[in-house]
Amino acid sequence: MSRSTQIQISKQWNKAFVKKVNKGFGEIEYVEHTQVTQKLIALIPDLDITTGDIIYDKIEDVNGVARSFVTGLKVTLTGTVDNKLITREDYGMCDKPFFHDNPNKVQNNGQRIKECMSDGIKRAAMRMGVGIELYDTDAWLSSYLQARDVTTLVKEVEEDKVTEEE
Repeated sequence: MSRSTQIQISKQWNKAFVKKVNKGFGEIEYVEHTQVTQKLIALIPDLDITTGDIIYDKIEDVNGVARSFVTGLKVTLTGTVDNKLITREDYGMCDKPFFHDNPNKVQNNGQRIKECMSDGIKRAAMRMGVGIELYDTDAWLSSYLQARDVTTLVKEVEEDKVTEEE
């Protein structure tokens, strides 16, 4: 069974595309959603991106008015990878503040849902192997797939079972 498309999907990003941001708990690396989407479209021609559940949080403003803000969105990616139709889902989130500097003004839910969509695409794509090295820098799926064939994998699994039984 060929895994050529899966290897391309999970190939490490060129460092020119990798950016860094500090979210308050340390610096993390990321790639813009436009790059992720381009990679998916290029490698999965029948890619279908759909949205599902929208998550709202109710927040009271300084005047006591309850407002609903979009904080999450379910995103589903479906397409053919190495002759197999696959579907991956995840939720994207929006971590923008609910209010402007002026507490009587609120952030636009349309803008918030766009951010959720972008995050959801990246998270669902990670479930396909895109950018997986940004989450765990010690192991890369593409290296794993290229370094072993199915026969070697079966042999390693059988050896592990024997070792566990001893």
